[in-house]
Amino acid sequence: MSNIFDIQKIIGVDFSEEQKHNLLEIIDTNDVVFVESKEMESFYEGNPSESYLIIIPWRTWKRLSKKGVSERLLHIKRIESSFIKDMDCLSECVVGISNNILEDDSEIKNIMDSAKGLNKFILNLKDQIELYRELYFRKSDQLEFLKSFFKKITSYSKIDDILINSLKSINELCKVEELTVIARDEEQYNVYILGRNKDRWLNFIKNRYGFLQDNLKIQHINITGSRDFSPNNIIEINTSHDDYRFFISVEDKFSLAEDILSTIEMCVDYLAFVLERAIEVKRIFAFAYIDFLTKVGNRHYFDKIIQQEIKRHQRLGSRFSLIMVDVDHFKRINDRFGHYAGDMVLKQLTKILKSSIREIDHIIRYGGEEFLILLPHTTKDKAYVLAERLRNKIEESRFEIGEGQIIPVTVSMGVAEYDPTSDIDVVQVLKEVDNALYKSKEQGRNRVSVAG
Repeated sequence: MSNIFDIQKIIGVDFSEEQKHNLLEIIDTNDVVFVESKEMESFYEGNPSESYLIIIPWRTWKRLSKKGVSERLLHIKRIESSFIKDMDCLSECVVGISNNILEDDSEIKNIMDSAKGLNKFILNLKDQIELYRELYFRKSDQLEFLKSFFKKITSYSKIDDILINSLKSINELCKVEELTVIARDEEQYNVYILGRNKDRWLNFIKNRYGFLQDNLKIQHINITGSRDFSPNNIIEINTSHDDYRFFISVEDKFSLAEDILSTIEMCVDYLAFVLERAIEVKRIFAFAYIDFLTKVGNRHYFDKIIQQEIKRHQRLGSRFSLIMVDVDHFKRINDRFGHYAGDMVLKQLTKILKSSIREIDHIIRYGGEEFLILLPHTTKDKAYVLAERLRNKIEESRFEIGEGQIIPVTVSMGVAEYDPTSDIDVVQVLKEVDNALYKSKEQGRNRVSVAG
């Protein structure tokens, strides 16, 4: 008996047009003949010497069996009907029959085994086709998602908006609880935490990288509804940007499919580019308002912030005060030790001022060696107390100017107050604080004078 896989033709009996199409796609051969069951006797008699396989739908097999058609056509009728029913491919198809006369049960068994093998092969092909179709549509959906993500994220310019909407978009793809980004900026690391528990994220970052608190500039955006994450379910997302690290917290990282993870990686790779641009724009914008040497606000910043503070204090009926600080004999320092030494003095002076005021207060480098301190909701009496404390602290400090040299530095100060209930405007307040400073210089420097 010839092997069933050495057949010369495949005969499909009573196939619909859709079944014919499906069979030709799966078998991929031109040696397929489709006939009606009533033509089978004549077909067999016209092709007695060829080896072929007949594929008959179960519904046709049952009908032919009942009619008692030729033994040669239905010689595997002794195969259990449950086996034939299980071979459910191409809409309840596939009974394999050879054109050999079967003499005993062993040949029937061979046909059975061969038919099972062929049917399994066809079913596997069908499963693979379905898998490829599913992957195709899945990839199409992911490409559409990426297209939408890129377009949406590019439309935002503020860092907070970019991060919040990135997390919302990624959540459309899969369930991501929280997002944290570490962006390296020279010796400092900007940490953006989008989540519920800032301290747990910071502990995770410190344990992972050994960062010190002083090296981290942290911005926390609270995400309502997120759960406390487990460090075991944090995934670091790879990107091509060395200065950025992205971490996501998920419900179960082992259930995250590889293609979904790959799509998230493409998202955050683009997100790194958008963030880099936004951070650079913010830096450029900040340069317009920040003094390059001391890293405090400049005159442009003061012009902007003073108007905001005036409106706010007028609305609240509250007073604010100004302290003007001037380094005594600063020109002598530059002339004797050089401008580099003068710059070092200004930097150390700024550090002292920053460490001695509140977060709501503002420091402005108003001129070469002049600084303004704006104290919201502060009367001139309280401002005077702060000014005296600052003056003493500066006088007692050691100012290093390089090569081990240490010089004494003192400052003169003036204090003035803005009262929103009076007719005095900000121009007049600036004149008053300047006059108070001039008074301190006239009286011998290294002192504080109060206007009025």
